[in-house]
Amino acid sequence: MSATLPLAIDKTSPIPLYYQLELALKEAIRNGVLTPGAKLEKESELVARLNVSRITVRKAIDHLVAAGLLVRQPHAGTYIAGDCLDFP
Repeated sequence: MSATLPLAIDKTSPIPLYYQLELALKEAIRNGVLTPGAKLEKESELVARLNVSRITVRKAIDHLVAAGLLVRQPHAGTYIAGDCLDFP
């Protein structure tokens, strides 16, 4: 089951949309809203819900994967990394 988050993106902000999403996901992980092993919403669901481009969502997720906070599993989805609780 995917975790549905109360994410908000401010399109009038000078902060890039992908970075706003990245920060919101980091905060959800930090606060325990997203727990290790939880499945993240599909990219297409985030695109539709936040009304942003797929590139925006993918860039945010790519950065979190590179940081070790998310793990992509081909044909299964994106999950919160099991060892993500010690991130800065």
